[in-house]
Amino acid sequence: MFSDINVNGRYDQGVDVGVPSVTVEVRKTDGTLVATAITDTDGRWIVEHVAPGTKLGSTWSIQYRVVVPASNFAPGGPLEHTWPTVDPRPADDDHNEPDDHQARDLGDPATFGSSSDLVTLSADASGPIIVGNEPLGDNVARLGNPLMGDGFTQLTVDMGFQPLPVLDMTKSIISGPTTQADGSARIQYRVRVTNTGPGAGT
Repeated sequence: MFSDINVNGRYDQGVDVGVPSVTVEVRKTDGTLVATAITDTDGRWIVEHVAPGTKLGSTWSIQYRVVVPASNFAPGGPLEHTWPTVDPRPADDDHNEPDDHQARDLGDPATFGSSSDLVTLSADASGPIIVGNEPLGDNVARLGNPLMGDGFTQLTVDMGFQPLPVLDMTKSIISGPTTQADGSARIQYRVRVTNTGPGAGT
């Protein structure tokens, strides 16, 4: 989970930053909760020992979705005043940072939260040894059990959230009221707009 500082829809090392303390849920396609995790100081997280799914022919597979609950976007939450940035490129659950990310815009995140696209986990059981089909080299942060084969881990789900501006407006009288020739009153005001949010305002 990262703050998409430059709002380009993907993770850029040295520019974007991870978001800690985000509650993350892994759910099946029917919405059943599989596991929860909380992101570390770098915005990374992991869940282990998920179900293998069903076997079709010689392949075990199951699909999950990563969910970021709305509570993360509530006042005081780690993602307050942010909005999911959607990568304009098609999501690929085998591509890792900074190639793509998978946050989905479901509407107001403080109400609906956010989620990833579907992530498929699979393994080939055609031989005497089961071989994982997941991408190799994706564990760039060395998370989880080091004895777990790389082909059995799926660590490419990256979700970005852009910081939003929060605008406060104050209005004060500069001069007046003064009576005009036509009997109307003239008042001059000063309006000041201040951005108190994490994102830039234009």
